[in-house]
Amino acid sequence: MLGSLRKGLLLTTAGISALVCFACVSLFAWYSYQYQVKQLSARSAELGDLLSIHVSQLMSQQPHEWADAFERVLRPNSHLLNVHVYLYNSQDELEFRSSYNRAGIAPITTRIQSEGGSAVLRAPQIRPQGIDYIVPIMAPPPAQQTLRAVQPTQRGYLFTRTDHSGLAEARQTFAVLALLAVSLAVLMALLMASLLSGLFTRPLNQLIHTSAEVARTRDYSIRAKRAPFYEIDVLSHNLNTVLKRIQQSIQERDKAQAASAALNRELEQQVTERTSALRQANHELLETLEQLHQHQGHQVEAQKLSSLSELVAGISHEINTPLGLAVTAASMLEEQIKAAPEQSLQHEQVDILQRNLTRAVELMNDFKKIAIDHASEHASAVDFNQMLEDIMTSARAVSEYRGKLADNVTVSIESELRQPIMAKVGIWQQIITSLYDNSLTHAFSHTSDPAITVSVHVVDQRLRICWHDNGCGVPADILRRIFDPFVTTKRGQGNSGLGMHVVYNLVTHTLGGSIRCRSEAEQGFEVTIECAFDYAN
Repeated sequence: MLGSLRKGLLLTTAGISALVCFACVSLFAWYSYQYQVKQLSARSAELGDLLSIHVSQLMSQQPHEWADAFERVLRPNSHLLNVHVYLYNSQDELEFRSSYNRAGIAPITTRIQSEGGSAVLRAPQIRPQGIDYIVPIMAPPPAQQTLRAVQPTQRGYLFTRTDHSGLAEARQTFAVLALLAVSLAVLMALLMASLLSGLFTRPLNQLIHTSAEVARTRDYSIRAKRAPFYEIDVLSHNLNTVLKRIQQSIQERDKAQAASAALNRELEQQVTERTSALRQANHELLETLEQLHQHQGHQVEAQKLSSLSELVAGISHEINTPLGLAVTAASMLEEQIKAAPEQSLQHEQVDILQRNLTRAVELMNDFKKIAIDHASEHASAVDFNQMLEDIMTSARAVSEYRGKLADNVTVSIESELRQPIMAKVGIWQQIITSLYDNSLTHAFSHTSDPAITVSVHVVDQRLRICWHDNGCGVPADILRRIFDPFVTTKRGQGNSGLGMHVVYNLVTHTLGGSIRCRSEAEQGFEVTIECAFDYAN
């Protein structure tokens, strides 16, 4: 787990301050202790030297007098604990002569032999019981001799032990002072560290807050503030540089994405436009191809019709002449027979001949309709509604159903055709008459309430005429071939089957339109004609 920089700074500062203070106090205590030891050792040596001189002056007295002398000399000095005097006898052996022990202090054993020789304690030694010091006792020279001529002789040794209780007190005092100094140093270090840590960590906290705000909001326009310290200021500057580069990178990425999106939209639009253009071109190509096929079909049919027209015209021309002569001869023969009433049998035969010749002439007239060329007819401005009414009125006048259909023929025209249009009246008259005759001939043989409805509409700039009767309908096998020549449901009943074929030729070739038929059993017959038209100026 990561620790706080403030806490670490506090602990580090306090620890370093405590260590430095402890080292300084320890050094000072050690130095003071050594100075105290030196002072006590010097005092012990000074007392030993003084006592050695005093003992050398007592050499002329008896040993029992030394104790009193020691008592008088040493009692005022409270630092001396024990004093031993060792002198050489006549055999040059050291022997104990006298001692002094301060009141309350127990005597000690012989110290010279225990120290291993006289040279050991020529310097004061710190012992647990005190400061031990051994100094030689020198005999003074005779009074009549000069000091320069005779050297003093060594008569023995003096052992002293002085009190060093001041050292223990000094150690305790130094320990207390050291503890107080360390405690005060730690407190001062913590206080200073707290103040300094706030000063040092405040810019770091601001930097941390800035980075956290950037991470939270992803707003790379945020910038860190300047810091009062060089290192932190460099870190803030580097962070701002990174944020600036990230912001620039994001802006460039956004621009690239926007450009890419715009390019994609443009490409999609181009693809859509080109696809639409290609679809339109394909549609136009298909329409052109369909028109080409229709044109080819129309050309083939036109060629067939032209050939058929030429054939019919030629045959009709060739047959009309003998038929005309045969009809003339039959008429003359009929007049001759009428002049001789007794020849009734010949009269009946001539009548049969006359009727069949007349039928042959009618058939030839029907054949001629196929060869009639209406291209020479010019369009004229007509009221299409009035034209249909006139054509229907003329057709009803010659029909055996005129009484039944008088109120059952309905013609409806859109309001857009209330104004005159350009139309070939003869062609429309032949088309409407043929449809009317076709309905009367084939639709109403079993219908008690015949009705015909004609509706005219304008659809996509083209004229649409819907013819509908409520007759018996057309069988499916006949409906498929209804526009072929000589197709009829009443073969042998005086019908040639050329009516719908003529209508088809007039609509598709003369008017340039289209025609289709729809019929179901007992649901009537419907014819839809579409062709182009123009309004009259």
